[in-house]
Amino acid sequence: MLPAGEIEEAVVAQLRGILRAPEMVAQVWRELVKRNDAAVQGMNEMQVAVALSKIDTVWEQLFPLEQHRIVLLLVERIIASPNEMQVRLHPNGIENLALDVVRAAGRKAATAAEGQTA
Repeated sequence: MLPAGEIEEAVVAQLRGILRAPEMVAQVWRELVKRNDAAVQGMNEMQVAVALSKIDTVWEQLFPLEQHRIVLLLVERIIASPNEMQVRLHPNGIENLALDVVRAAGRKAATAAEGQTA
């Protein structure tokens, strides 16, 4: 039996790799465009790629509760056996996470703009 800490590290490492993969960037971009959300207006695929490439830096700065929330949003099930570990993702988890990140960035930019006009 693997210790929970080792499983957690392996899951997070897999998530980081998945989020940085070029095909994932393209998939997230396609989903964001389909949603036609105001939060993504004016964004391009390169901005999504840059945001996802910074996942390691962002992850280390998150509180454990935020990390937990993200894992719950992304991971549907973890199957661990003596020989392998599978991480099954929620069908729309990555797209929802990306949209959440974009909206948070939009709120942060709006707050900064308000601070400059005051």
